[in-house]
Amino acid sequence: MNCIKTLFLCALLGSFAFMGQAQNQLPVQVPVIHSFEISLGQKPATGELSATLLPYFPVLAETNSTLNLAFTKESLGGYHYTFNQRFNGIEIEGGYLKASLNKNFVLHQVVSHLLPFDGSNAVFPDVNLQQFESVLRGKEGRNYPRFSITLTPEWWVEGGLLIPVIIARTAGNEITGAYEIRYDAHTLAEISRRDLAVYHQHTVISDTGKGKVFMPDPLTTAATVYGAPDYLDNNDADSPFLNSRRVNVDLMEL
Repeated sequence: MNCIKTLFLCALLGSFAFMGQAQNQLPVQVPVIHSFEISLGQKPATGELSATLLPYFPVLAETNSTLNLAFTKESLGGYHYTFNQRFNGIEIEGGYLKASLNKNFVLHQVVSHLLPFDGSNAVFPDVNLQQFESVLRGKEGRNYPRFSITLTPEWWVEGGLLIPVIIARTAGNEITGAYEIRYDAHTLAEISRRDLAVYHQHTVISDTGKGKVFMPDPLTTAATVYGAPDYLDNNDADSPFLNSRRVNVDLMEL
């Protein structure tokens, strides 16, 4: 029998809802893990898998939204599919569903983060992306000879309503100029900006951790060559023979 069982703790969901109400805000939407036992018999086509999932997630029909396959991945344990939630063909920011099948093509787990909304009056304006990109290149990329930018129309859910936005992702050079900028699709005014660069902050108080590394490599340490017994790729699996050639080191400032 096909069945679905929500594993996420109700108490945790309740605490999130309480936090939102205490601050006079909408409850925070959190991912939910579902357990399935549905045998598909073979590797499913994209449409077949989304059609299988649809009855179990009524929010899709209620909002007239659809699932669009973003990417797939095969692992040692099976097959993994990530879908984006879309409305009128445009992606909804933060709405997704991740489905996992084992090697016998049994759907056994789904992580859902599908967003409820009222899209009855949602209209995405006709934006000339090429012209807007030209404007942004002059503004954001004036200091970067190798500046690049991509523009993506998306829906943003706020207060249960769909807000049309344009997401700009920029890259200036190897160090600066990388941003994710959200623009109002109606006015093209900037709403928010997020720095995509990764920073390291030096701390005065440093702690020392412990780690294991090859020094310089397991073949040299073992005085052997690749292809010798026990010193093979091992299909990327863990190997006790390779692990035994690691040495202990101090990891500073962890």
